[in-house]
Amino acid sequence: MRKTTRILVYLAVGFGFVLAWLPAGRSLLFGSDPTDIDMNDSLQTEDIITDDAWRTPIPDLGYREREGRALFRHYCALCHGQSGEGDGFNAYNLDPKPRDLSDHEFQTAQTDEDLAEVIGGGGGDAGLSNAMPPWGKVLGERKIGYVIAYLRTLADSLPETD
Repeated sequence: MRKTTRILVYLAVGFGFVLAWLPAGRSLLFGSDPTDIDMNDSLQTEDIITDDAWRTPIPDLGYREREGRALFRHYCALCHGQSGEGDGFNAYNLDPKPRDLSDHEFQTAQTDEDLAEVIGGGGGDAGLSNAMPPWGKVLGERKIGYVIAYLRTLADSLPETD
């Protein structure tokens, strides 16, 4: 008896799902008429809400840079800001303020090894601010390389100021 009841319950639930997916079934279950849908009424570009702050104006990023951008957004942008200018949400709570990573002079003065040391060991390990956490165990050498590849694009994406 139990097995028969269980099978009937499964059939009833399955039938309900089928009805919900079929246009005629939807009108029976929910009272809406499927002919009321205007197929020409599509979403316009203005209707789509986008977060432009999370986009960077770099059109052609390679694989390493795209991976680095995703990692930077997840781990670094909160303090360094989306464009690396040191103006992230948490920057106002920090003293000293986070480094402007988009600065051309800073970028040319730093080697990839210097940046890897700071990212991997944290600011305190490199003689900088202790507020910069060490990401070496979280990211590993390969992902730190991706972040550095992306950091190198930040200075290129902004216009130089005199």
